[in-house]
Amino acid sequence: MKVKAEDYRIHNEMEEVADLVIKEILSEDSSICGCSSCQADMKSLILNRLNPQYYPILNTADERREVSLDLLDSDLFNEVLVETYRAVLKVKDKPRHDGERFYLRNSAEEIALSALNEILQGEKRTFTGNQLSTLMSLVMNNLKPLYTTTFKGSAFTRTAEVDPSYIAEVYSHIFNALKQIDSQD
Repeated sequence: MKVKAEDYRIHNEMEEVADLVIKEILSEDSSICGCSSCQADMKSLILNRLNPQYYPILNTADERREVSLDLLDSDLFNEVLVETYRAVLKVKDKPRHDGERFYLRNSAEEIALSALNEILQGEKRTFTGNQLSTLMSLVMNNLKPLYTTTFKGSAFTRTAEVDPSYIAEVYSHIFNALKQIDSQD
């Protein structure tokens, strides 16, 4: 079985949290550049420092959950604020308005998907879209995020791919998630 990104649906709730807090800070401080490039860089920096909160999207009615900063637990809210101010200061100090850009992406997901395909290569197992979505959300919640916004950010992927401890961690989380999926059936 060959799994592609189109075969499952997951979402990191922290992406909305980062969007909300960036929007809030930009509305309070007009000296911060609010262009899409600077916002994407801020978001990437924030998400790389926070624990991900992926969830599977199991059907069309489950699209994305409603997120509100008021509903965050106080420790998480404080952590989000600290990381946002850190990201804002870094981007404000050295904005990157030039160069080719691409959409915000988490390279850790690409690595996990590649490892999953290697694991499943010799197996005759098949998974439903919901099972794959659950599996990938379990794996992604246990991996350090590697969000990037530029082609240079792809170095995250190349570096992580050659780091034996990171790859071992990815495989370990995949096998644990497969066990959880098997126990649910």
